Amino acid sequence: MTSQSAIILGLRYLPISEGSVISMTNPVFAALFSAIILKETFDAIMGFITFLSVLGVIFIAKPDFLFRDSGEIDQDMDAYTRMVGTALIIFSSVTGGLT
Repeated sequence: MTSQSAIILGLRYLPISEGSVISMTNPVFAALFSAIILKETFDAIMGFITFLSVLGVIFIAKPDFLFRDSGEIDQDMDAYTRMVGTALIIFSSVTGGLT
């Protein structure tokens, strides 16, 4: 329930295209939590793919401190709105990875 509420709130602050890509990090968090909590194996290949997934989400989310001069950032949204939406959707992915 918490995961679904957070994603709905996050989509109020971000375009649905960005929000859906960020929410697809749920398997990354599920893999990390299974390695920590269930002591499942987490080898180098899985770590590399996790890193690539998170890197892809960073390029989609376009945080202001990394992409300050990029012309592709939606100018109608301020940095605070993007940060709140991104944080809510990442929170949704983290809680979804725990369930």
